[in-house]
Amino acid sequence: MDFNISSKNGFKLYSNLMDISDEVCHYKKHGVRHPADTLSLTIKALSLAFNDFWNHKDNHNFDERKDKSIKDYILALDSFYEHMFHIIKTFCSADAENNKDVTKWLTNNCPENFNKFKDATSSPHTLIRKIANIIKHDTHRIDYLSIKNSNKKIINGFYFSTIVGSDDLSGPDPDIHKEHQDSATAISYNFFARYSIGFVACCLFHLNKILFNSKRSTPHNPQDIFKIFQTASTVGDDLFPDEYNKSLAIIQPSNASIIISFPKKIKSNTHIISIEPTFKINERTKKSHDTWPYFKLLA
Repeated sequence: MDFNISSKNGFKLYSNLMDISDEVCHYKKHGVRHPADTLSLTIKALSLAFNDFWNHKDNHNFDERKDKSIKDYILALDSFYEHMFHIIKTFCSADAENNKDVTKWLTNNCPENFNKFKDATSSPHTLIRKIANIIKHDTHRIDYLSIKNSNKKIINGFYFSTIVGSDDLSGPDPDIHKEHQDSATAISYNFFARYSIGFVACCLFHLNKILFNSKRSTPHNPQDIFKIFQTASTVGDDLFPDEYNKSLAIIQPSNASIIISFPKKIKSNTHIISIEPTFKINERTKKSHDTWPYFKLLA
């Protein structure tokens, strides 16, 4: 999938939504916002959350604003995904009884578009959904680490810590951070920026394809989203070891446009030289008892 966004002409989905007629879109009968307004508001919230996430990455690891920026961005991504289904709903007849659970309503009343979109996007949403559920319903702690690779690059990242052993042993939640070569793992800022932007582009691309196919409309441009794609295009290729096996976005500026290719993978030519974890003291025990990612991979 290649998603194209222009600093001048924006992207297809927003332009098509701006030009849609009331005969095709039933937002008034559903009693909800116009889908272009929904998308615009969602993009603004997502852009603010991404900027906060990226701007706080170099803050001190004990700065609570850093934790909050990670949580807020992941929740904004999850909310963005949910709003895609609300947009689909406005293209369905409002004759059926309304249901606040949009996925159930679409399953019963608009299954074709619902299933097409879900099939195209549910896989990249899985990681975001799992972490969002933890943030909403669990008591995981965010811990941080820095890795120095053989190219002498420092890669910063984070992980969601839970109890993984006896005596309050904390470590990366294995449901989120899958093992790599018998070692626990984490998430680098570089990877998550490129993965999440790829996910956003994937949703926008497929929703436009499903609702409008090859339709062309007058260009309309919401500036907020171009700026976060522009920032993401500057993110480097230095990742944590297991992330070279995972899908992310290749983001290429081209004149006044940016092309986002997703899902893609990049090759690794490095290994770990050193690891610097940051552990937080348990306020009850007054000590830290932690296991940290990647230590079995030290050269």
